[in-house]
Amino acid sequence: MDLGCDLEIVEPRSDAFVADYLTPQERALVAGSAEVDRQRILALVWSAKESALKALREGLRLDTRMVIVSASGNCCESDHWSPMQVRCANGVIFSGWWQITRNVVRTVVANPPPDLPVSLNASSRFPDNVCSNVRKRTLKTHSIDSTVY
Repeated sequence: MDLGCDLEIVEPRSDAFVADYLTPQERALVAGSAEVDRQRILALVWSAKESALKALREGLRLDTRMVIVSASGNCCESDHWSPMQVRCANGVIFSGWWQITRNVVRTVVANPPPDLPVSLNASSRFPDNVCSNVRKRTLKTHSIDSTVY
């Protein structure tokens, strides 16, 4: 299985970014979006590109315009996974999922297509005192380190 995933913060990106890194199809997607959704869509497209380039085991060594993202769903729905697909210039097609929660985009792609991601709540697996003790040890370690330096 070829698998790639990425997390991306929704933040302002310039028109130059769009022109330099997105394909004509992706630029049309951005241009056709409501202004309020523009930065979320840009973060989604960029994150999906990074996921696919990781799955190809190339990362940003390849031109980001060598992969074309198509996604469905509403970019304003929180905590909802929506399907997407990334087509690569070499003929490989990755299927995957994307989610936007608050200002963070999560994407995952794979070939063969992955199942719908399942959210895990790690804090419910441990008693409260375990997490509290870990935090106390971390704080203690940091204070010891700061006094040594």
